Amino acid sequence: MVSLKKINITKAGEGNTALEALNGTEFSIPVSSLFTNDATGTRIQKFWNSSLV
Repeated sequence: MVSLKKINITKAGEGNTALEALNGTEFSIPVSSLFTNDATGTRIQKFWNSSLV
């Protein structure tokens, strides 16, 4: 499991729904805010790949 403790929103999108508002939103995730029990980091890679589909 990957846990994110902090996400920095650098540009907010607009829309009538939360999903619409994600369009145009820009963000960054500090590496120090990622927590996982996987020391190799492959779990983080799998998390990102599956969530971007």
